[in-house]
Amino acid sequence: MTQVMFITETKDPVSWKLLEEIKIVEGHHLQKAAADFGGRHWTAWFAKDIALSEGPYKFRGLPGMVFEVYDDRDNFRFLLVKSYRLVKTYDTHSILENFTGQRPVKIPEAKLVKMMLDYYNDPLHEFREHMKKNTNPNARFKVMGIEVKGPEQLKVLSEKMQDSIRKNNNPIELDKAVHYPVK
Repeated sequence: MTQVMFITETKDPVSWKLLEEIKIVEGHHLQKAAADFGGRHWTAWFAKDIALSEGPYKFRGLPGMVFEVYDDRDNFRFLLVKSYRLVKTYDTHSILENFTGQRPVKIPEAKLVKMMLDYYNDPLHEFREHMKKNTNPNARFKVMGIEVKGPEQLKVLSEKMQDSIRKNNNPIELDKAVHYPVK
């Protein structure tokens, strides 16, 4: 089974409101900012003394580097763990823009949503196809740690996987959440 990484390009600017509150972390004066983005309310702490308008995920656009950003439901928290100055700029294209030696495939968001729904509707499709093509009578197949002895088990296992997908459906951007049907 070949794994493929997909990427979608979106333009989702975050409209930050700069606040007056300041705190000091490891010698850096961090200023507080807030934004409503992706169906969540976010708080960020950034350092003006580091002239990089960057942060994790899509949280950029502040007048300094983001050290911390979190949502008001406490579902997501990004922290700058370590920062140091490199002696030169390194080319990271072979690391960051590749996945197991393959370049990611660009797709529109709508196609990604369709793929996620297709997977949800038949989470064991590839497994089932692999079982059908098997010619080894001694082969053993496991799904979720459970040995599959016959195709009748696949319906129950598919429903368990669908329950897990619905239960863990908590994307960073709630307004782009895939709405999985309850079967």
